[in-house]
Amino acid sequence: MVHVDKHAFSYVRNFFVVLSEENGRAVAPPQQLKPDVSEYNFKETGPVKGTRIARLAFGDRPHSDLFLCKPEGRTGMFFGGETYTFDLYVVLTLHFPIIYTN
Repeated sequence: MVHVDKHAFSYVRNFFVVLSEENGRAVAPPQQLKPDVSEYNFKETGPVKGTRIARLAFGDRPHSDLFLCKPEGRTGMFFGGETYTFDLYVVLTLHFPIIYTN
């Protein structure tokens, strides 16, 4: 299960929650981020030994110019039917140009 702070994304569209392995390949289909949803469940057959990384993506980019979201990873054995929690936290950067007028 991937937990996302839904309040930070009340205005965002076209972002996806992705669960991948250590080489960046998705282990399950990405799920579109929705403003009213804070938990995303991914299913994978197991057991599997390796690394799983939860992240947010906009297309093929892991973040946008408005925010950063540090991926969270875990390494070990992953068993089918078990729940492993990943928490994604957002840091808003809000870069605005400074305009000087005389």
